[in-house]
Amino acid sequence: MSHAIDMSNDRANMAYVGETPWHGLGKELPADSTIEEWKVAAGLDWTIETSPVFYDAAYSLDDGLGNDDLRRQGTEQKQVPNKLALYRSDTLSHLSIMSDSRYKIVQPGEVLEFYRQLVEGSRYTIETAGSLQGGKKIWALARSNLDLRIMGQDLLRPYLLMATACDGTMSTVFDPTTVRVVCQNTLHMAVGTSGKGAQIRIPHSREVNHDAVLRELGYVDDALEEFATSVDTLAERKVGDEEAVNYFVELFAKKNTDGQIENAPTVEKMVNKLMESYKGGPGANLTSAKGTAWGLVNAITHYYDHDSGAHSDEGRFNSSQFGNGANKKAKAFDSAMILAA
Repeated sequence: MSHAIDMSNDRANMAYVGETPWHGLGKELPADSTIEEWKVAAGLDWTIETSPVFYDAAYSLDDGLGNDDLRRQGTEQKQVPNKLALYRSDTLSHLSIMSDSRYKIVQPGEVLEFYRQLVEGSRYTIETAGSLQGGKKIWALARSNLDLRIMGQDLLRPYLLMATACDGTMSTVFDPTTVRVVCQNTLHMAVGTSGKGAQIRIPHSREVNHDAVLRELGYVDDALEEFATSVDTLAERKVGDEEAVNYFVELFAKKNTDGQIENAPTVEKMVNKLMESYKGGPGANLTSAKGTAWGLVNAITHYYDHDSGAHSDEGRFNSSQFGNGANKKAKAFDSAMILAA
């Protein structure tokens, strides 16, 4: 199976509790493991180091009189100004090249350290942590001790994801996320009728202050209640088949200035697939989802989490959590809230 789990040091740099992950890799830990045990088991007990960046500049010089036989050739080492190479302390493998003055490094162990207060306060339990792409991307995911039930049966489990990258591909994010247990669909928690995300995003031009982030996340429990109210609204909004088709079309159609759909064959294929999921996918027959706006949202989340045509499972995970899939799921929730208003 194709994946990009970090395999440095001839091991899968990932740890988990509970069910074995989709790729079957990583070290299983008991749920009461310490932060220190997680760092070792997840392969996050190394640091990101820096070095100046140099290059070899070739030169060819003559004596200024046109005498080719007196030409001097060679190379001279030059330093690239304002750049640093980032590399791993354990394997010395190169990770990226960044600005030496503005880029703030988030160390691998720091991702797990963020959860220390939450775990020791029994508010969260870490479920998985590790790195991707040789250590360029690092994440940890912890489950809240609070659960949500939509219409008494549709169970949502809240999680808090922290993820960062040292190759310039993403900021450091703290992302409240829900997992729909019946189908393992994920949805970044949105609050309010606009579907605004509850995510905290810190660019690498700023230092990450854990205490400040924890204070800002203090509203998450309140936001969770507001999110549950929004999902209840979606679950109560009945949707006809024609309305469902139009909802999916609007999410995927690319229209010209005359309002004509330019990608009609692609949209038709996508709508057919999503209607199948909407009608008969995992959890589609629950009261909360059957013929409702919440069912529409879950057809989208199930597609990007499980069915999209990514080149690998890891590519699908990246898209679903950090990329186009995450953006499309947020748009789907927002559109459904407008529909239910």
